Amino acid sequence: DFIPPQPFDELFDPDYTGPVDGRPPKERHMEEADLKHLIALYDGEIAWTDSSLGEIVAVLQSSSLLDSSILVITADHGEEFFEHGLFGHRQALYEESIHVPLILRYPPSLPPGRRVQSCVSTTDLPATLLDLLGRPPLPDAPGKSFLPLLSGPALEPRPTISELGRNGRHWLGIRTDHWKVLIERETGEVSGWWNLDDDPEEKHNLAGKGLPEEIRVVVEREHRELLALSERLQTKSLEDGPLPAPLENTLRHLGYVDEE
Repeated sequence: DFIPPQPFDELFDPDYTGPVDGRPPKERHMEEADLKHLIALYDGEIAWTDSSLGEIVAVLQSSSLLDSSILVITADHGEEFFEHGLFGHRQALYEESIHVPLILRYPPSLPPGRRVQSCVSTTDLPATLLDLLGRPPLPDAPGKSFLPLLSGPALEPRPTISELGRNGRHWLGIRTDHWKVLIERETGEVSGWWNLDDDPEEKHNLAGKGLPEEIRVVVEREHRELLALSERLQTKSLEDGPLPAPLENTLRHLGYVDEE
């Protein structure tokens, strides 16, 4: 639900008088004015978050802790507003769902104002933060430090991975700066691919044309490595015993544990 507190609930569409109350629509399509207002409520929640973040930064500043603290701002997902006929999240792996903000601040090690255009993944954050602290990465954890992108020569470009389980099926989105491929996790079968240089809004699925060989090789390698990592982590998890019930219930409610 998008229900920001006052005054953020009227900040971006103050003259709206329609029926939308911030809750997800039951229909797949809405009137233009209603959809505009729903997006305005979402923007109001973002503005509310920005305001709250400003309060946290102010406290760190007043306590002389800001410049010695690692500040990370990111999100777990975006939202779809019918760009591809879908609403909300956990629906698909289009950019509106998986392209999220990522801001790091740590004056002792990170140059100010540096903006990186290359893809990175939120799974890279643990390794990156440990790298900032001079610590080794966690064993068997996915992701690699992207610190070299921020303070030194560019890393060799590598794909980022998104996952989605829905209605008993499981997809992987494999993305570089230039293309994205959607495959079924178990079989590796290609469901779609997009040339992001020519089609950044993912309007034209090129699955019918087949993958170029240089992309197919990368996709097969990433799929193989991800399945091997998943198997290692699953084995380790079984050895450690089941998750505590409250944690498993929370993860299941958030969609991170598949229903049996």
